[in-house]
Amino acid sequence: MLPPARQARMCTPGMTVALAFTAYRRPPYFERTVASWLAARERDRLAAVRVFLEPSYAREQMRRIAEPLGRVHVNARRLGVLVSPWHALETMFGEGHEFVILAEDDIVVSDDVLEYLRWAADAFAADPGVLAVNAFSRRGGDPYSAVLGADFSPLIWGTWRDRWANVLRDTWDKDYGSGDGEYPGGWDWNIRRIVRRDGWEILQPCQSRSDHIGELGGAHMNPQTVESARGVAFTPHRLPGEYTLIHDSPVHATCPRYQV
Repeated sequence: MLPPARQARMCTPGMTVALAFTAYRRPPYFERTVASWLAARERDRLAAVRVFLEPSYAREQMRRIAEPLGRVHVNARRLGVLVSPWHALETMFGEGHEFVILAEDDIVVSDDVLEYLRWAADAFAADPGVLAVNAFSRRGGDPYSAVLGADFSPLIWGTWRDRWANVLRDTWDKDYGSGDGEYPGGWDWNIRRIVRRDGWEILQPCQSRSDHIGELGGAHMNPQTVESARGVAFTPHRLPGEYTLIHDSPVHATCPRYQV
């Protein structure tokens, strides 16, 4: 049961949800990733799907793999792992979408990932304390429960247009300049910094809806670190279910804006 103060702010049904993909030059990983998204239920309800492809020697092969997903846009020049995601989100929100999911070319998803993300997009759109929704989790627990906390992961996530415009767009780290000793530089670490500094919350499922497979050839992942990016209880197939928020997050329990 939700506290009355939170109940009043939840649920904005019918959000327009779009999917933005960033991809570069690893076709074997991308084939597996695209196959997982093509198997996702409710893909036909997405308002738009755009694949933002970096130029490379594998461009045409990557384009052919991407085309079943949606419209492919080849960046005029290589933007890199910091700017390309910003460009993808800025483009999609500029088209007027209310909630945008950011995906990458080496992260596979469960077939219920869009059901979960759409539920979260609608349920927390009007909640002023939730900055983003993660598909990834290393928590474990009930398959249809989600929690609020301060842990942000870039391994498939989404946010709303107002939070993009008011919080994330102009604070995005495009050059690793946000490193401060406590956190390394990079846009994902910078979001973690903002979340903890300003008291934002991130929604994540107890069982992960995404799993990182790109242990070779990536910018930041390698065989020694890939296990840290494996989703807990990830499975490609999960039956439809009813998603609920559970209240065992220390951040949520002590946050004064949710006191009745």
